Amino acid sequence: MELETRIRTLRLEKGLSQEALAAQLEVSRQAVTKWESGQSRPSTANLLALCGVFGVSLDTLVTGEEAAAPESDPAPAPEQVPRPRRIGLVVLPALTLLSLSFSVAFTIFAGSRRFPEQIIGGADGPTSILVSGPYILGLPAETFPLWAITAVLATATVIVFFRSRRKK
Repeated sequence: MELETRIRTLRLEKGLSQEALAAQLEVSRQAVTKWESGQSRPSTANLLALCGVFGVSLDTLVTGEEAAAPESDPAPAPEQVPRPRRIGLVVLPALTLLSLSFSVAFTIFAGSRRFPEQIIGGADGPTSILVSGPYILGLPAETFPLWAITAVLATATVIVFFRSRRKK
């Protein structure tokens, strides 16, 4: 019996659909279909994860035969390999919080600067005089790009969060 046949047989013995198995392994249903049809082979990490789901040893899954364990040292049951968390679920919220912190701090800084009103003057060359700019949506113009980036990151974070919840 080939590997693809063993994967399909063990999946059916556990009463799992291809979608259910794919969800447990955090792979696509198409990947499971390709494994079972022999079009591709699972990676080492996925083979170990399959062993955990099916409750069989790697030898049993790959060769179909149980390896003879030494009498004195029984082999421990295979553990399910923990899958790494998706990077988007960790990095994206962290970037959003960082962007929000910078936006708030810069808005406070920009709002604390006071400029003299109704003063008209001139200079013959470059000066270090600050000039207050216009406001966009109630924010000082110089802070608006930071708030726009924060809004985009927050939207992306919410979308990634809900998509990851829907897949489980």
